[in-house]
Amino acid sequence: MEAVSFLVIFLGYTLIWWGNLMARKIIAIVLVTSLCVQPVLVPLAFAQRDSGTVSISDLSHLLGPEPVLAPLPFRQGQRLANLGDVIAQKSFTQEDEMSIMSSQIAQGILALTNSKTGIAPSHVGQASMQKIAFLYDKAVDALVLKAAGRNVEARAVLDFFSQKLQVPIAEVRRYADANGVYGMLKLVPSVDDPRAVGFVNAFDITSSAQEGEATLEYWTTPGPLAFVIMAFLYVDREKYREDAIKLGETLLVMQRENGGISDGDRGPANVHTEPHMDTFSAFLQLYVVTGDQKWKDAAERAWGWFEKNVYQPQSDTIYQGIRGVTPSEIFATDTYSWTMAGPAGDRLPLKVLEGLTDRMLRQGISRVTVDLPDGNTKTLTLIDFADVKDPRITTDRGGFHPMGSVEWIGGVILALQKNAVRFWQAGDAENRQKAKFYKALAESFTAEAIKSFYKINGIKGVLAFYATGQWISTGHGWNTPYFYVKDKEGNAVITGGSTIGAWTILPMKRQNPFQLDDRYGDVYDVIGLEASDQEGAKDYINGIVREKSFVEAVPTEIVDGAGDSPEMWRYNQQMFLAFAAGNYYAAVMWAEKSVKDPAWAAAAREQNLRKEREVGGLVDYPWGTAPETVKDTQRAIARYSLLNEMGAAVWGLAVSHYRLGNEMEAKAWIRSLIESFPLHQIYAPNGPGYWNALVSWETNPGGTALDDEMGRLYQDVLKEMGRTSALPIIVPVKK
Repeated sequence: MEAVSFLVIFLGYTLIWWGNLMARKIIAIVLVTSLCVQPVLVPLAFAQRDSGTVSISDLSHLLGPEPVLAPLPFRQGQRLANLGDVIAQKSFTQEDEMSIMSSQIAQGILALTNSKTGIAPSHVGQASMQKIAFLYDKAVDALVLKAAGRNVEARAVLDFFSQKLQVPIAEVRRYADANGVYGMLKLVPSVDDPRAVGFVNAFDITSSAQEGEATLEYWTTPGPLAFVIMAFLYVDREKYREDAIKLGETLLVMQRENGGISDGDRGPANVHTEPHMDTFSAFLQLYVVTGDQKWKDAAERAWGWFEKNVYQPQSDTIYQGIRGVTPSEIFATDTYSWTMAGPAGDRLPLKVLEGLTDRMLRQGISRVTVDLPDGNTKTLTLIDFADVKDPRITTDRGGFHPMGSVEWIGGVILALQKNAVRFWQAGDAENRQKAKFYKALAESFTAEAIKSFYKINGIKGVLAFYATGQWISTGHGWNTPYFYVKDKEGNAVITGGSTIGAWTILPMKRQNPFQLDDRYGDVYDVIGLEASDQEGAKDYINGIVREKSFVEAVPTEIVDGAGDSPEMWRYNQQMFLAFAAGNYYAAVMWAEKSVKDPAWAAAAREQNLRKEREVGGLVDYPWGTAPETVKDTQRAIARYSLLNEMGAAVWGLAVSHYRLGNEMEAKAWIRSLIESFPLHQIYAPNGPGYWNALVSWETNPGGTALDDEMGRLYQDVLKEMGRTSALPIIVPVKK
């Protein structure tokens, strides 16, 4: 009977924990009935952890009003008399609370996944971001799903990337565009020197093509690749071993002779410390898995670069990186937190770790009162991306504007946990007291991170914001996304969040992505805290945030352009629609978004020169032929995508200014097409086919009135240039 009763208890406990609301109520009654019938000996399922600063009240806003039953806290010989005693039990261990929370966070990611690809967008709420995922964010999805016990779902995320890496490099070389991009794969270091393949930084989650589809950020940089490697090896090192090695080879291509890991093709002259140290960690993990000395050698070269170039122990400083030959001294929180959380932290003296930690916290901690999409207002102590008191950051943000990030506080929590272990293991009383201080800080920040999550109608699980500030500069080159916007009547027009807030699951579950098989939690969880430790941490934090607090207002409008995905094809789409509607001023505005971007203009000019070298003119395309029936021809044209989009934008400026009566302006843009972008080919779905503006204006093959009128201006421009023709030659596609 004891065995039967124990089985009932076990099943009851499981369903109480995970079951739906009705099942919980029914099984609770069955469980208690069985307990009332006869005494049962029940082993204590979990060792009680120290309470830290996290309590069940921190989870109540997420779990709802129903009582949540803890694992049965009996000792041998005890019995429970009635249902009221069960309901009254509130003695959750911290491990139990973290399991509930991590499950809710993981469910928030899974609820957003695309049905075709199994990938969730990075940000929800802004319409323009609904199909976009950033590579680093999705690597973190796999890490946190595994940490939360969702192993199957974690592998599903990584299978998406693994499938892409099965595309032969010969196929990528054959079909890549002039920027080296094929789907979401990219040739590294360049299309002219294709030694390896990596992923672009952002992709379309709706594309089920094997090669995927790039979007928004077409660069390949080391940080996201390193995180994919770490995810591969953490989730299933046997299954994804070869994939991790393949991306490791790509990172080796990015490593300079001096050991620095360049910023990929986004900034080949620069080295940023955080992705550099991510790569250092990835190299060491590859060495552990393969035993191949080349990975250890690459890691040691990376470590040497760190020590020589950005590590300044005498001033408790880690530079953000090296831009060209100049140190970037702007404070970046993750440069400190991730360095200390990873294997690099094990190489630093305790005295240095103490100084770096103090600088990280004093410059990074902020306290922000913010309205959340669930209707609650919270005052949260989190970490900023930069030092809000730095005049450069103040200028960037348009004034004093502290922010807090759930993702970045996750990295800080992990660094504090690791430091607590390092100081505890030193063994002496002074260092063990410091260990308790770091643990008290970590536990305090964990509670703040938990408070940052919220529910959104229609989405299972919970989400967090990317940052408390919305469309505010981080100080490192990008703005934060919107997650909660109201109209002037107070109605919510955006309610959303970001999956990357799930980063906090990792330290909550004592999982370290930077070191394989890191059992730091075994030591961390035996470090006991007293009330005085928690008070000391509280006083330390309050002393910092006294001058770094902020009340965040809910935006009532979206900054112009903030909702756009900055891609030329999107702008040209709007330009064509505006021109067709006779709204020529709007057409000019949309076309100028492309033409006035100096990087795009330079890239389009380079692609025109490349096309001249590689093709020698326009690719011959049979008008009226569906692209899917002539894929090689279509790909030969699409290879020069930036050139084609820039040609369309300049055409739009020429014809729109002509319709507005600005003939001199129209002629200037005609001349620009002739001189800089003559080999553009613009897709026309009504053909279908590709057309060239210079051909249209010189020969008017379609017999249109607009081309006839523009042809007159075009001839005037030719005369001014001393030319009689600007027709590009037509070249058959190479087989």
